Amino acid sequence: MDRPELFIVHWLHVFLAIYWFGAILFSRVSLFPALRRLGPESLEEVRGAMKAGHGTKITYTAAIGTVTLGWVRGFIDGALDDLGSLYGQLYLTAGILGILMVVYLVGPLYDRPVLNIMYVWAFPVMFTMMVMMRFAGLFGW
Repeated sequence: MDRPELFIVHWLHVFLAIYWFGAILFSRVSLFPALRRLGPESLEEVRGAMKAGHGTKITYTAAIGTVTLGWVRGFIDGALDDLGSLYGQLYLTAGILGILMVVYLVGPLYDRPVLNIMYVWAFPVMFTMMVMMRFAGLFGW
């Protein structure tokens, strides 16, 4: 990464992704299971307060920023010029998955249980594609 603009976009992309994934992990692994032990009314009350709170806006910003900067990073790095390669295909697939995740997160379908599970599992899938893209670029796959 010898271009400063690519370094900055990549760093911001990774930083926002860490926040977004951390929010998913904390809420799904620690917060929501603890709230379920208090009863369904507590869980719904806290979820409602979280949606109206400042943290949700930060999470939305991190999610939208992660996906946007991922696309920008690929544009800068020329991924669209090489869609026939593994790198280009992973870039396109991960980008589309990211867009779908953001649409789900900020859209009206957020409370659908099956989609919620798919949203949570989509992040590790997308992360795996990011790692594969790194190796695809290094090894010319």
